[in-house]
Amino acid sequence: MEPNTGLELPDPHRSYAVLIGCASYANASLGGLPAVTNNLTKLAALLADATIWGLPEGHCALLPEPKSREQVLDAIHDAAQKAEDTLMVYFAGHGLAHPDVNGLLLALPATDPERSYTALDFSAVRGEVLSSRRNVNRVVILDCCYGGRAFEGGMGTPAMGVQVAEQTRIAGSYLLTASSATRQALSPPGETYTAFTGELIRLLENGLPDAGELLEATHVYEHLYGELRAKGRPLPQQRLSNTGRTLAFARNRYLADPPPAASEDVGASPRDAEEPVALPAWTPRELVREVAGSRSAGGADAADALLREWARRRPVQEVAAVAALFSAQEDVSASDTVNAALAGRGPQAVADYLDALYAVDDEPADVERVLRHAAVQPVDVVAATYRALRSAGRAPEADRLLTQRTARLRSTEDVLDLAGALWSAGLEPEADRVLTAAPTESAVESGRLADSLLAIGQQDRAFALYLRVKEAVARRPVPALVRLLETMHEAGHGEDAVAILEARVEDAIAPQAASSSAALQSLAELCAELGSAGLGPYASAVLRRSGVTLPPAGVIELAEALYRQGRGEDCVPLLLTATRANPVETVVDFIDSLREIGRPVDANALLDETARLPPHDVARLLERLETEDRKRDRDRLLSVLARQPASAQLALLREPFLADGRYHGAFALLGTASGEAFAALLEQLRTTGSHLDLIALFAYEAGRGSEDLAARSAWMERQRIPEALALRAYLLDRGLPVNGRVPTLRTSDLRTVAQRAPLPAALALTLAALQHLGRGDAALYLAGQAARCWFDPAQRLELTLSLRRRDLTDLTRVVIRGGSWDEIDHLVDAVTALHGADFPDEAAYALRCYAFRLGGRARKLAESLGLEHPPGAAYFPLLRRSGLTAGNDTTG
Repeated sequence: MEPNTGLELPDPHRSYAVLIGCASYANASLGGLPAVTNNLTKLAALLADATIWGLPEGHCALLPEPKSREQVLDAIHDAAQKAEDTLMVYFAGHGLAHPDVNGLLLALPATDPERSYTALDFSAVRGEVLSSRRNVNRVVILDCCYGGRAFEGGMGTPAMGVQVAEQTRIAGSYLLTASSATRQALSPPGETYTAFTGELIRLLENGLPDAGELLEATHVYEHLYGELRAKGRPLPQQRLSNTGRTLAFARNRYLADPPPAASEDVGASPRDAEEPVALPAWTPRELVREVAGSRSAGGADAADALLREWARRRPVQEVAAVAALFSAQEDVSASDTVNAALAGRGPQAVADYLDALYAVDDEPADVERVLRHAAVQPVDVVAATYRALRSAGRAPEADRLLTQRTARLRSTEDVLDLAGALWSAGLEPEADRVLTAAPTESAVESGRLADSLLAIGQQDRAFALYLRVKEAVARRPVPALVRLLETMHEAGHGEDAVAILEARVEDAIAPQAASSSAALQSLAELCAELGSAGLGPYASAVLRRSGVTLPPAGVIELAEALYRQGRGEDCVPLLLTATRANPVETVVDFIDSLREIGRPVDANALLDETARLPPHDVARLLERLETEDRKRDRDRLLSVLARQPASAQLALLREPFLADGRYHGAFALLGTASGEAFAALLEQLRTTGSHLDLIALFAYEAGRGSEDLAARSAWMERQRIPEALALRAYLLDRGLPVNGRVPTLRTSDLRTVAQRAPLPAALALTLAALQHLGRGDAALYLAGQAARCWFDPAQRLELTLSLRRRDLTDLTRVVIRGGSWDEIDHLVDAVTALHGADFPDEAAYALRCYAFRLGGRARKLAESLGLEHPPGAAYFPLLRRSGLTAGNDTTG
């Protein structure tokens, strides 16, 4: 231990201490700690001793058996406000670790372990300590055991010290904690002081022989660690946060008057105090020869003992010289003996040894050997050796040392012990490296490590580890699993929580599951527990995953289990998800299962939701309902479909089951549609429909009752809907309804023409109707209506050409002369198009009909097309005198 210079003892006149001790407890489950009373009295006396610190009267507040949390916090607050140099807070008593509290609880005399709110939450102590001035040194010492409730979910007591040290870390402070798992370990029977505070008292009374005038905080920790480890007692933890490493803890009494005799109640050190025998003053080569001779004479054990003693006591560079000689002779056994003994000399000796080895050889083989032996030292020594190597500029060797130690880790306790030692040495990045790379024996052990990391605030590391072993985590008992998921949710790791839940579902349906029924029951319990914890969305995630993963029979069984857990409202989302993942016909079985458990309203709600499924699935469901004569369910579904958007209705009507006419009852959904909804459907048909869609709709309209049909037809004509022409043409052709019904129109009446028409849907249907009607008055009326009212010039021209191609000349000329060609250019385009389509007679007819409007352009157009000149201007007065007007010529 190297003494430090340049340190100053904290000014006792500007410093304050608060010593809190709880020796007796009202609750029988918290055993009494009589030694705590002695702790407070002795520590107060030592802190006031001028040879140790010299706190003046009034600067050290003693709180034996505090009556309330407020009393403790007030005392700390007052001291924090007064302190200008150093603030010290000491607590001895029971500590509690409660599963519902993320941190340490300090048990006061009136505390009930089953009521966490009766204890003092350390976070409140932390807040008062931090209220001191920014430049004040803060020292917190906790001498606690954990006799209360332990953390659930896999937490083991060997890791408790690391957890509490991390949970109680205070920014800008030096924290020293004892980590006892039981009352006996905290306060050994027959001893005056508690184990941890007893060693601290002995250190303050006696001092340290190899330290300077002042004891650094880390000197105190290293001494306590060594003494407690030697006695097999719980090991302390320290945390340094931007202070502490250069903090003088007290004066070193060893350098003052002769120390008083050790108190029997503190406990004598078990270390061997015998003086070592003097070694011969051999040179390294003489030693090598002596060892060789001893081995030749059969004294291998004596030779090894001599090497070990030499390596432990001789200057480091001499040891390096000896090791190098053995390595040069390839005497690996002797070299290894030397390196093992040297590694036990401590961190600084190892760092100096490496310097000496490199002074002998550029690539000394003994470097890896001594690192291997240094890696098996206690974790605090490994951490200190790592720091010493880094300080000596040996970063690669330091990293190899840590890698070797990490490779030896086997359990959660191993990992946390090493990480805790690194944290105590102020090596947080290295501790994180250990946590990331640490191997574990099993997935369950990895889960325990994640629990421990979570308990000490290493959330990201913990959550990442949980995901690596999510299958094992997912198998935890429901209450413990829900608590973990709640923590993930509160930390913003909802996706991680869902991944674990999905693993739970997969495990429930795995072939190796002991009992599928029990597994499904467990899923129902999980959903209920999640709902009770306010984690409804995660219960929904379980249902979604179950719905797409379980077979239909398993889904029904899970729905029944949910009902029995009082979660009947979860059945519909589960069954709806399952409906989307399975053949749609299974929804009938799901509906029956809901009715079986007494939830008919939910059954109807599930049926209603199926209307949102893809049209193909809806059609198949309607088919099953129809074939099984479930008229009530069929009619309910149709009534819901009638309220769907026009696009959804159109898509449904295209399904073969409906479009082929096997189930015309499906068209009844259009009968309840309002005029606006019906118009929207027609618009959808015009935009994206086919000719056959319109014909199917037309056939349905024609099959309705006479009153409904007449009202629909009149409404369509008032709204100037082109499809009304086809319906009117049909009515004119068939005459008045018979017996209150319009004869059913066979779709084959119009299908053939409509399929061949390369026109927009409305035009195709009108053309089909005209061809169906032939040359009768009904057809002439329909053609005139189409020309005058329904179509724009481009559509009118298309209709004209299509009629002429079908040799319907009369209808063609009705459209030509009935159309309102508002623009002269439209007329010119119509004449030109008719001529170009090899219909010169119709082109000439159009010229004659509209020669008056075309004026001089009529003659020029006729000449350009090679047509007969239309009548001159004198011809039109004659028409007017005869009662005719231009544009109404009926001659051919």
